[in-house]
Amino acid sequence: MNVLVTGGTGIISSGIVEEAVKQGYTVYAITRGIHNYRNVKGASYIMADVWDKKKIKEIMDGLKIDIVVECLVYSPEQLKISLENFAKRCKQYVFISTTAIYSYSKEKLNENAEQNQMKWRYTREKIECEKIIRQYYINVDDKFYTIVRPFVTYGNYRVPFPVISRKNQWTIFERINQNCPIVACKNVKIPIVHIDDFSYATVKLFNNEKAKNEAFHIAEAGKEIFWDDVVKVSAKVLHKKVNIIHVPVELFRKVFYDLYEELKWNKTTEMFVDDKKLKLVIGNFEQKINITKGISKTIDVQRTENEKGYNTIDYEWWLNCDLILIYAYLKGKLELKEKEIVKNYIKKISIKDKIVILKIYIKQRLRAVKRILRKIIKRHLGG
Repeated sequence: MNVLVTGGTGIISSGIVEEAVKQGYTVYAITRGIHNYRNVKGASYIMADVWDKKKIKEIMDGLKIDIVVECLVYSPEQLKISLENFAKRCKQYVFISTTAIYSYSKEKLNENAEQNQMKWRYTREKIECEKIIRQYYINVDDKFYTIVRPFVTYGNYRVPFPVISRKNQWTIFERINQNCPIVACKNVKIPIVHIDDFSYATVKLFNNEKAKNEAFHIAEAGKEIFWDDVVKVSAKVLHKKVNIIHVPVELFRKVFYDLYEELKWNKTTEMFVDDKKLKLVIGNFEQKINITKGISKTIDVQRTENEKGYNTIDYEWWLNCDLILIYAYLKGKLELKEKEIVKNYIKKISIKDKIVILKIYIKQRLRAVKRILRKIIKRHLGG
């Protein structure tokens, strides 16, 4: 059977490509070609902009595709393009959603839990996408959808930690190497799944009649771990000691806003998975790659990518971490032991970096003022 994956070199798409090849599928991936060095042997890569409807039509006219895995849709507008491009040309449409659509904690989450996280745009739009997909397939008998909702999924190209650079994953490991404190938020327990385990289960849903018009979580119950464990394991693999500094999430709103909404509405909420439905459909499922083995693989790949110059240290993110440490220290928001660690670290920051950090702070505060003004104007016009 022929499988088409949108993306192909991101954390989830690359894992699905690799596993689908391993399980004997003929695999195609549509990619922009930015990370060709991540291409999987045995898969065919098509260079194209997935939002170029004319180009995608030309590509699809020349292919017979049984299963499409949509990894790039984040909004209803994008979804409508994707459905137009692929839905009528494949038997099964697999949509990668998210478990961030839930907002409560403590209870084991099954796939029927209320999708009620409406305070974050990302989750609002994923919820809307799922509604559109279900509506689209109501009167379709010969084709079906499957929704996959990942928890925290990591691998060669992603570190499973809330306060992380989106540009360069090696940066957090370099902070550990240089004995810099690691910025963390609330230390909660959450399902963290290696991409190899995630992809194995996802591909087992392909061409699976039990997966017809159903949604699935991909994680094993009882394997949840704390955020801090990720950093502690990373330091152990790197043969370094590490200091983790827990910053109240509301401070991110002030001086590290790019991370605030994700931390506030998703990464500081404890979650536990109910895996009964997944196991019923694909058979026994277990996470075979523990955090030590998984992080070791991530470190090896990220170190290599950094040494080869595929990406460089994200110093803007680095200095943003320093900024929020300074801010939390000056506001008296740190625990006594962590406060002393940050105090000593601040003394080691160079004057040059402190000047840059000050500029970042001013920039962040100006952005905050603009956000407030937009809300006032919106409220005024709405009234």
